[in-house]
Amino acid sequence: TLFVQTPRNDDAIATFGPYRRHLNALTGRGTNIQRRLSRGGLANYEPDLQAALLALAQSPRQRVFFDVGAHIGFFAGLLSAVYRGNGLQTYAFEPTPSTFGRALKFRDKNAFGYMLTPCAVSNEPGETQLFLSTKAETSNSLNAGFRPGSTAVTVRCETIDGLVAAGAPPPTLMKIDVETFEPQVILGARATITRSKPWITCEFLSGTDDALLDQALSFLEEQGYGFYQIVREGPWERLDKSGVIARRSSAAGSRDWLVAPKPPSHAFYTRYAAWRTAIDECGASSNMTVDDKATRKRLTAR
Repeated sequence: TLFVQTPRNDDAIATFGPYRRHLNALTGRGTNIQRRLSRGGLANYEPDLQAALLALAQSPRQRVFFDVGAHIGFFAGLLSAVYRGNGLQTYAFEPTPSTFGRALKFRDKNAFGYMLTPCAVSNEPGETQLFLSTKAETSNSLNAGFRPGSTAVTVRCETIDGLVAAGAPPPTLMKIDVETFEPQVILGARATITRSKPWITCEFLSGTDDALLDQALSFLEEQGYGFYQIVREGPWERLDKSGVIARRSSAAGSRDWLVAPKPPSHAFYTRYAAWRTAIDECGASSNMTVDDKATRKRLTAR
């Protein structure tokens, strides 16, 4: 069983208390994410995005995290490991049937209690076609043309506004990673975003529907949001809609963006830098292969 080390942050420990220092990644051979974790630890899988989400969740105002396009639940699990004792509520959404099964096992083997729902998230509820990539399961998408040659399965689809109307707490923090369907997720969350102004991390990829992207970005600008490309060193430049579209088209830099209801503070960038440095220390040498049940139980006890 593969265990990966979580980053140590003394400021977070001083504020919130000790937290889990390992995640049970189950195996190093299952999914694309698990293989990357096996090869290089946490430092080998989207370290800038990890640091951004950990820094955002460190704010005491962050109470509800929605992980949209959760895959095996890596980000849901990481934030739960660090902030579960602070009362952070986490809701994760993953539509791919086989990946959802792994996500259930990941959650349960780590003794996390977050809500995990087998559905896609978009701008219309109901049933829809999910196209399964032959390249990697991380490229599965509701966009039929995103990965040519994909096969399709029928999956349930919800909207953020519908989930909140049905009783889910409004998110204060969202991660959206749905392989070119990010605008539809945003447009299906307009009422929630208008009322609650969550902080959002989001991919903006080539192949996204241009008209829907323009509509989603325009809506966010109307709500006072700014766009910041997530890169290693901060502070980040605030861009408008045209800047997002230009950088997406150029394929320069990170695909991940912070969509912020107000400019990130100096305190945020300080927290981000601390987490980013700590994640660098979680390389392949920090991984553990654990065979005995007692040690697995001890590592997931906190």
